[in-house]
Amino acid sequence: LQGPRCSPLPHPAAHAHRINMVKTKSNSQRVVRGGVKAKSAGKQDKSAGKANAKIETPDSPNPTLTPSRGSKRAAGAALAPRDAGVEKTPTKLPGTPKPTVLPAFKTASNVVYAPYQGDNGKLREVFKDVFVVEGLFNMAPFMHIKRTMTVLRHGGELCLINTVRLDAASEAALEKLGKIKVVMRLTGGHGLDDPYYVDKYSATLVAGPGAEWNAKHGIAPLQTQVSLRALASGGQKAAAAVFGKIQGVFEFETIGKHAATLGAAGKDKQSGEYAVLVTNGSNGTVLVTADAVQNYEMSSKDESISDLTESWLMGPITWAMGFSGRTMVAPLFINMSSPDKTIKGLQPDFERLLKLEWSHLIPGHGFLALNVAKEDLLKHLRGKSRLGPDFLLLQAGADC
Repeated sequence: LQGPRCSPLPHPAAHAHRINMVKTKSNSQRVVRGGVKAKSAGKQDKSAGKANAKIETPDSPNPTLTPSRGSKRAAGAALAPRDAGVEKTPTKLPGTPKPTVLPAFKTASNVVYAPYQGDNGKLREVFKDVFVVEGLFNMAPFMHIKRTMTVLRHGGELCLINTVRLDAASEAALEKLGKIKVVMRLTGGHGLDDPYYVDKYSATLVAGPGAEWNAKHGIAPLQTQVSLRALASGGQKAAAAVFGKIQGVFEFETIGKHAATLGAAGKDKQSGEYAVLVTNGSNGTVLVTADAVQNYEMSSKDESISDLTESWLMGPITWAMGFSGRTMVAPLFINMSSPDKTIKGLQPDFERLLKLEWSHLIPGHGFLALNVAKEDLLKHLRGKSRLGPDFLLLQAGADC
């Protein structure tokens, strides 16, 4: 499993994390999640305002590249230039975020969409024309998790994947990047903020079959204009026709069939699970996922997206549920998505995914995984309690 080695911009806010476990492996520091206090969205520095540009880019046209876990890099990898005048994220007091009241966006039919969830980080340019931003999702009082929106730019237009509603300053920064043209929903468990972006910016909705939205917010189901399943079967040309920076769409077919079976039985309504392959030149293809593959262990500070944290209560809960470790498939996801509720039931999907060429991971939750994300996923799946050490062993040299 070999792929190009490339690192994104060094993240200026990563020092704000307080980590309770650090271990050294292969001559590099690996930082494990946990022990970080939650921030307070209710005590933001209002003086930052528009002066606090909510986009982070590399420090210079030729930044120093940090090796990932001891591996050597090719010098001069193409990264986006950085605006030297960008300010760092202001330090915020620890505590539990309080929802920030923003003007509600209403359609002509007077529908009010899901509210802003209380806080978000800065837009950060990870690779050229590939941006990420973290926001929150409030599951219950004092219980919130992080989620990540990926923004692709091509020809002055934007594609939003795993949408997250932003504060006013961040939304203005997003609009300056380009025209929001496409909204892409990769799984049935996401999409809370899709209607907001689709209606406000007249964007094209790309989703799986049977996509549903949360009715408690008064949101009428939106009509899917482009099918992810059609893009997955149509190959690179079909995907690029929807948005030029998309190299391909991957469908977890076993999950889709299982979801359809549950839906037919009236037990569940899901739209399957998808991933997107993003063109990244010689720096290695980027895989964008929703829930199927996540990452909760950093190999370098570059993999931190922002200084947002989970609430003090949700951190231990999600860790106990198995949301921990490097480039992994969460037990809860397996239980909800696999026909036999084990990772073996999803083996055909992961065999296909690992035979594709990709190097970096941007998950819907957790840290980035850079350079060797594909190798890390294979290592995870070869665990004795998962698919075993012989998984894809014979094909590794030729296909992986």
